[in-house]
Amino acid sequence: MRTLLFSLGIPLFSVAVAVEPTPFVAAGGAPKDIDLSTYTLTFQDEFEGTTLDTSKWDTPTQERWKGCRWTPSLVSVQNGHLRLGVQLTDHPQLRYDCGAVRTRRNYDVNQTMFGQKFGYFEARCKLPRRIDADYFADFWMMAGNVGEGNNTRAGNEIDVFESFELAEGHQYSFNFHWGGYQKTHNTYGLKCGDQPHLRDGQFHVYGFLWTTNFYAVYVDGVEIGRTDMIGLGSDKDGKMKSNGPCQEPGYLKLTVEASDWPGKSSGWEPDAPKEDEFLIDWVRAYLPKTSLTPSH
Repeated sequence: MRTLLFSLGIPLFSVAVAVEPTPFVAAGGAPKDIDLSTYTLTFQDEFEGTTLDTSKWDTPTQERWKGCRWTPSLVSVQNGHLRLGVQLTDHPQLRYDCGAVRTRRNYDVNQTMFGQKFGYFEARCKLPRRIDADYFADFWMMAGNVGEGNNTRAGNEIDVFESFELAEGHQYSFNFHWGGYQKTHNTYGLKCGDQPHLRDGQFHVYGFLWTTNFYAVYVDGVEIGRTDMIGLGSDKDGKMKSNGPCQEPGYLKLTVEASDWPGKSSGWEPDAPKEDEFLIDWVRAYLPKTSLTPSH
């Protein structure tokens, strides 16, 4: 594990970054490497030692979907990795217990341990062994207020990856949600092609770049898709098409969840694994070295 000698000891870091206009580039365009020599590290966790740094991460207890719950007992740090476990439960209404961490407590903006507006965010992860199962690993960010009726510039859920979409025959999908999660919920998935090397059972780096006018997704430092977030989604039934990237700070999440729809069928799989794990080697966030102006 490579350690970077940098630490930012403040609970909430939010900046405004001046970014030159960049044209829309769809998935399949010319790939671009991310040059981190032009960025400054603003957050990192290398998961060394034997305990989770609770000044950076919350470990929520919460029921998710209709078949799983997050439980802190399945979150651990061992062998230089963050381990988010998943296991079958004997709970009568649930199927799986799963681990999750996030850089905000209780969805409360005043309990944000790390938040940032714009920049580059990445995690080096090893996916669960059964990415075709009913549980799935996520690396994602909640930016701004993803509330009922809010458009994407006010709030956006940004899903860098969801492991069930990396199974055989699936495209890598860079997914977005906005407008709350009820009647005005809206969503869009940027298809970035099949990425078969991500099924090799090894660690890979998943990252995304967030600027004032586009999002881009990276695998092992190479861009695989980009969107300006203009005019995406539905405009029916009170929903609003997207109007650009979020302009408010967000916080990071690494989670495992489960439901009856991600697997090979539309119901719970009969050959459900009893346990699995999602391993994270490190998490880092960056800002460009130029044009940094603190926002208040």
